[in-house]
Amino acid sequence: MNWRGITDGMGYTRAVAFLLAATFALAQPVDRAARMVDGILAYLDHFPAPLKHPSRDRLAEILGVVDKRVQFSTLDETLLARTKAYSVYRVRWPAFDDVFAEGLHFKPLGKPLGRAVAIPDADQTPEASDIGPRLAAQGYEVLALAILNRSDTYSGNPNGRMTNQPHREFLYRMAFPLGRHIIGYEVEKILAAVDWFVTQPSQVPIVVSGYGQGGMLALDAAALDSRITTAVVSGYFGPREALWQEPIFRNVWSFNRDFGDVNTHYRSSNPVAVSCS
Repeated sequence: MNWRGITDGMGYTRAVAFLLAATFALAQPVDRAARMVDGILAYLDHFPAPLKHPSRDRLAEILGVVDKRVQFSTLDETLLARTKAYSVYRVRWPAFDDVFAEGLHFKPLGKPLGRAVAIPDADQTPEASDIGPRLAAQGYEVLALAILNRSDTYSGNPNGRMTNQPHREFLYRMAFPLGRHIIGYEVEKILAAVDWFVTQPSQVPIVVSGYGQGGMLALDAAALDSRITTAVVSGYFGPREALWQEPIFRNVWSFNRDFGDVNTHYRSSNPVAVSCS
């Protein structure tokens, strides 16, 4: 019906009143937002997502471990201290593109019994963690990795607007839509250290050991790389059914459906030692 022809000449107020007289209030007894979500879920239930075969390639893809790592032969390091058993260096090594790893290098005075990457929790520095010194005291050569913390000092643009997002979330939000992840970036740093270990003259077992957020990274790295002999996971391993309640920077697409911590453990071809703490 051509309402414009009927209401011509009535004026705005009379035209609106005339049109509204033929309408009635929308009866909506339930929450509209909840009803919309229920409708979306009902629609999606008709199209269940196919399970992906859990493999190393699939795990690397969802973690964002997809960039080609830089090959290097020497570490950029500065001597900090010496003990009777080992020397400690501040160290930096390339991972991929313009991304570098930083931390401490514990170098035994004699031939190492093994080599290890030590990964502390997100709010611990390598200097504050006891993982590196304990492994070094047992005769291991150790690269202790500094990972991104959960403060918000640099989360934003100082010339524009800052946010209160933790650094890990701030980086996650930019990386995730591009198929990358803060987890993947840090796993790449660990694997870059493993790349360097296997180029050393004396070949010995390679271990990754982490606590908290570092334990998660140790588990993922061991699942992706068979060169890692053993993974020590502390303060992390457990059921992931409530992953949606954990910090968003731990969100990994389809992780629970296709993997979970147990399946990730079994992706590793070598022993995984889990410590409850």
